[in-house]
Amino acid sequence: MFWDGVKPYRLKNKSNLASLSKVGIYKYGKAWLKSQLIGMGLLTDKKNYPEWQIQKDAVLFQKFLPDNNFDTRVTVIGNRAFAFRRFVRKDDFRASGSGNFDMDPDKIDIHCLGIALSISKELNFNTMAYDFIYDENKEPYINEISYCFEDRIVQSCPGFWDEKLTWHPGHIWPQQCQLEDFLESDLAFTQIELKS
Repeated sequence: MFWDGVKPYRLKNKSNLASLSKVGIYKYGKAWLKSQLIGMGLLTDKKNYPEWQIQKDAVLFQKFLPDNNFDTRVTVIGNRAFAFRRFVRKDDFRASGSGNFDMDPDKIDIHCLGIALSISKELNFNTMAYDFIYDENKEPYINEISYCFEDRIVQSCPGFWDEKLTWHPGHIWPQQCQLEDFLESDLAFTQIELKS
């Protein structure tokens, strides 16, 4: 970690900076080839943090909280909280990526919703996903937050809670919520003066 760094799981030497649609086939191909050559040890990169994001010069220790058979994913978009439970993988302690979901709103811990909505409001996040597990005292504990999430899973939720924790039934795509919030914001109606 404090010398050459560590490649994160799943990236496997693939560039995540360039995409074909953004940079064109030549630049994308060049970035892909460079990534492959560096991954095989045939080429070195002088940059401290090359394009596939080698983790370097920092380490994070997180307390292991056992006996959690699931986590609760709460995705907050504006003043809406979408939530579901994800069960851990077989012979593992991680729920992320298991694909084993429970969308039943009656099984969601209301404390997780309140915490997530409160943090998003306090820190002015438009969109944020929170993963909750429980500590030794059975109190909700935020394991991870991320602005990235799978839209189809959020859309699969049978509804959402508002900031008053009132339930609103119905499937909705997260992009629709983001667009609605943007159109209601001052930014949507800011006039841009074009200079000639």
